[in-house]
Amino acid sequence: MVERGIAVSPADRPEAEVTQTVEAPLARALPTVSDFTGRPPQAERLAWRLLLLAAVVFLTIVLGGWYAGRWYVGNASITSPGLGQRIEGVGFIQRVGHAEWVELPATYAFEEGDTVRTANSRVFMRLFDFSTILLYPDTTLQVVQMRHGRFRPGDRTVVLRLEGGRAHVGVAPDEQPRETLQGRFEVQTSSALVELQDGSYSLEVTPEESNVLVRVGQAITHAAGASLAVVTGQRAQMPAGAAPVGPLPIPRDVLQNGDLQDGVPGRPSHWTVLDISEKEPPGQVLWDIEADQGKVAFERLGEGHGETIIRQIVDRDLSDTDSVLLSAEVRVDTHSLSGGGFAGSEYPLMVRVMYEDISRSKIVWSHGFFVHNRENLPVREATPVEAGEWSRHEFNLLSLVPRPAHIERLEVLAAGWSYRSAVRNVRLVID
Repeated sequence: MVERGIAVSPADRPEAEVTQTVEAPLARALPTVSDFTGRPPQAERLAWRLLLLAAVVFLTIVLGGWYAGRWYVGNASITSPGLGQRIEGVGFIQRVGHAEWVELPATYAFEEGDTVRTANSRVFMRLFDFSTILLYPDTTLQVVQMRHGRFRPGDRTVVLRLEGGRAHVGVAPDEQPRETLQGRFEVQTSSALVELQDGSYSLEVTPEESNVLVRVGQAITHAAGASLAVVTGQRAQMPAGAAPVGPLPIPRDVLQNGDLQDGVPGRPSHWTVLDISEKEPPGQVLWDIEADQGKVAFERLGEGHGETIIRQIVDRDLSDTDSVLLSAEVRVDTHSLSGGGFAGSEYPLMVRVMYEDISRSKIVWSHGFFVHNRENLPVREATPVEAGEWSRHEFNLLSLVPRPAHIERLEVLAAGWSYRSAVRNVRLVID
């Protein structure tokens, strides 16, 4: 640069003039409305920040979209209807969104949200994955959820609510390895939540407790903040408001106070006492504890037919049982009639079961015990025992013909004219 004929080098120029000379071309190439962006260092930093921000936004959109898509593919589900069949009797269904109950036809379809109630019927239900449910009489079941993955059909979610009664549930095996699948198979009751793996299970629900019996497989029960796992051949009991109890064996005694440990003089708890005597005096029931064991004694001294009875209502459906064992320890001290009397039906100690067969016909079965048969009278369904000695006897009720389908009540009694006998440890074990 020449000023008034004198050469001036850039180094001799003032700093402000040099900055202004450099910034002028940049300002013309990148017009700006900001003094901040008009300076190269600040503009460069801003550009890098915007570039990094754009990259973050882009990666967020790409990764977010990928994860959202993956989540949708893994979690999107659709409902699938099931098919049902009424085996016998009368049943009802309440469709989702409807208040009224309608009678079940012989075959029907059910959907998520429907509730099925049996009266005197049994109902078979097959789910979309070929899992099965068999409902026994006086049972109510709601299908809370019944769906599978839209893109992963092997991901099933089945949630059932057993409001009361008894059901047998068969959970179909998974089509793929379990570790690759999502979903669950659950049964809710009033007192517990039960997770089921593939297998075979029996469930029972009453207001007092719930039970799950594992025929094959594994069940995990949750109640009152505690969990319990039970496997093949085991049972879990979930009392209302309490933690699960178990593992327990599947066979169990369904009688109340069968060991006769509780009672008041003359009356064991949970048993009804009655006497049927044609002539005076009536027979007596004497309850007490002997050698730390409860027992009931029957006594009568007189003539004419008499029956002295203790009775318990059982009301038990046997459709889902493999064995029903009735056992008791008996003792006969003395009796006046020979054997079981002229008709072979009056024994000094007897067990008697009232039941229904599969056709709902009412059947009475009994078995007697006696000490002597001096007159050689006919003896039917009876066993001789030693006088004054305790002996244990067991009967498989499922071997009876016709086979029991429902037990109404059990009686232990003494019959005849004069008699003195006793019983203890009465069991009705169902497996």
